[in-house]
Amino acid sequence: MPKHDSTNSESFGTRLQRTCEGLNFVSETDSEVVPVFGGEPRSNSISDVLAAVGVSPSKHVTLVDPEQLFSRLTTKKEWFSEGQRANAASFKALKVLLDEELNELKVFKVGKIRVTIYVLGSDREGKIVGVKMKAVET
Repeated sequence: MPKHDSTNSESFGTRLQRTCEGLNFVSETDSEVVPVFGGEPRSNSISDVLAAVGVSPSKHVTLVDPEQLFSRLTTKKEWFSEGQRANAASFKALKVLLDEELNELKVFKVGKIRVTIYVLGSDREGKIVGVKMKAVET
């Protein structure tokens, strides 16, 4: 079961939305990071988890290691601008929040070249929750 600080009166959904505000995913194009709230999947299969957030199972899907994704997004380089350092810190806060609140965190890349990246897990009610962002990969 996910850890939860019962002294925090702010809901997970509210904290997730606040954490995503102003957060940008940088690839060949920049994309905002958007919270995703889905239903309870029929099973833990890739197609059922993605269907719970409205993604067609006929799309091309690749699984990515969450640690690998977040390592790239949270590592600060000495040449980073102040904005890039702030973005890396925000991704670190997002990772901490998702780890604390969600079970079975997975990263799905959906599509080819123009990709939607979903970082999803199940909340304490069994519903699929996370974030999505767009990328261009050539």
